[in-house]
Amino acid sequence: DTYVDEQRLYSAFSTVRNALMLELEKHSETVKLIEKLKVQLVLEEEVNVMQHEQLKKEEKHTALISGDYNHLVKEHTLIMECSEDEIEDLYRQIRDVKSAVTKKQFPSLLTGSLSLALRLGSAVTVAGWSPKVGLSDPNEDEYSLKLGPLFLSDRSCLSPSDERGIKTPLILYEYEPSPFCKKVREILCFLDIPCEFRPCPRQKGFSDELFERTGRRTVPYLRDPNNEDPDYGMFESEEIIDYLLKRYGEGAESNFSQRGNFATVTAGLSSVARGLAGGTLDNKARPDNNLMAPITLFGNQFERLWVSPTC
Repeated sequence: DTYVDEQRLYSAFSTVRNALMLELEKHSETVKLIEKLKVQLVLEEEVNVMQHEQLKKEEKHTALISGDYNHLVKEHTLIMECSEDEIEDLYRQIRDVKSAVTKKQFPSLLTGSLSLALRLGSAVTVAGWSPKVGLSDPNEDEYSLKLGPLFLSDRSCLSPSDERGIKTPLILYEYEPSPFCKKVREILCFLDIPCEFRPCPRQKGFSDELFERTGRRTVPYLRDPNNEDPDYGMFESEEIIDYLLKRYGEGAESNFSQRGNFATVTAGLSSVARGLAGGTLDNKARPDNNLMAPITLFGNQFERLWVSPTC
């Protein structure tokens, strides 16, 4: 009898234990389900916040567009109500403003022309540049300028930059009045190499970034992200020129005005002619300019001279 009672007790104990284990499993699954629901609720809340922010942006953008449209309608209505004399007076005021701006820029244009003459027009054209004048329009994929009955077009023997392995623009830390930096900028234009310029005017601008990278504030300093070593960089203008000609020049050769003492002296004189423009940071420059995305400018050294350098 005692044995039978023990068997019954053990059986009852096993039943209770199994029931408890089952409840524990159910509880564990419930806890997991609750945690999952919590995560889902958090995600849904984040999505709702993002959607709300996006909706606010869209509403703000719509309001701006609506405001601009209403402003244009108002201006159009005012113009339509103006007499011919009032409209003529408005155009005269616009012409006066344009004339004043041109007069203000004249000294800069004059010194820019002098600077270009001192450098003998270096890097105004790219390597292998050749013009062509004809009476018929070139192919559709070629650029041409129509001058009366004539069509003016040009070409270069250089391949497009991406075909020369330039997938990412090079980076040049430079100082605008420096003759050594000027020589490097001219070679970059001469070889049609896209480059991001990072000015370092008197230990400002990108000067701290250059110091953190190299331990020096010497310019020019060229970085080439397309090199086998993505952090590859070098100082010394002549070494940089040698590197660019060899790697991306496709056999192009520099001329006497782009290298050596003649280039250094005339580049220095051209900077003096420009009043060392760009040598100091503008007092009105934003302190976070070096944190912004770079501006894209298509041009050459001739056009650069006619624009007042800013840092």
